[in-house]
Amino acid sequence: MLDTSVFFRINRQFIVNVNAIKEMHPYSKSRVKVELDPSIDLETIVSTERSAEFKKWLVGEQV
Repeated sequence: MLDTSVFFRINRQFIVNVNAIKEMHPYSKSRVKVELDPSIDLETIVSTERSAEFKKWLVGEQV
């Protein structure tokens, strides 16, 4: 079990660490594209269903 204050599942493929988030950009609809450090070749996009929860998680609100 991962610490939910540090890790978040952004979609079916990725669980990200808050410290690995380099930048974020708006994507289609309410989705968010996340750039990670170290970078990877695959697009890391927060799913529409998880975007609101992801934004709350980033500011430290309980999810």
